[in-house]
Amino acid sequence: MERLELIAQAREVSSKGQIKDMRKMDVVPAVVYGKKVDNTLVSVGRKELYQALNTSAGANILIDLLIEGDKKRKETVMVKEIQKHPIKDIFLHVDFIGISLEDKIQVKVPISFIGEPVGVKEGGVPSIQLREVIVETLPTDIPEYLEVDISQLDIGASLNVSDLMIPEGAEVMGDPEETIISVLAPTAEEEPMEEEEILEEGAEESAEEEGESEE
Repeated sequence: MERLELIAQAREVSSKGQIKDMRKMDVVPAVVYGKKVDNTLVSVGRKELYQALNTSAGANILIDLLIEGDKKRKETVMVKEIQKHPIKDIFLHVDFIGISLEDKIQVKVPISFIGEPVGVKEGGVPSIQLREVIVETLPTDIPEYLEVDISQLDIGASLNVSDLMIPEGAEVMGDPEETIISVLAPTAEEEPMEEEEILEEGAEESAEEEGESEE
């Protein structure tokens, strides 16, 4: 699992005006908390935070947060929650949660589909039910994704959570029989009506309407 350092500045409780000024200076207000971590208000650079969250690890990136202030300290954290502007693509606030590298945690891990189902080549339609699953593992062993080979999937067949390739030491939470992907039979298309049939059908409808009006 990818791991990087991010510098944070300890801060005091800020007013709305002060927080607004921070954001204008490309600084994102944040908070650090956890079972073994003292709740701490901090701020981080918007650019540095964006870079940290745009690696192959995505939201599961491990961060060594270097907190500078009266007492400098380092906390290993992950991103718990991010608030974004409803219109602009900018961060408004971030919650960091302190973790222990020796304790297993549960995280969402995306599924990577390998190959193209043979059923799709025959006209079938792929139907994906799950794109990610919850995995319990040590923070340093979090996989970037879980692979599943779908190349042999025929029309009417499906694959379940139990078919995922799970790394040693990791465990997928939930029902192992839950479907992640299936290949559906193609829907039959109605044959186009011939011009003569359309004219006959129109004539019949007109005759029915005339009969109803006479009644």
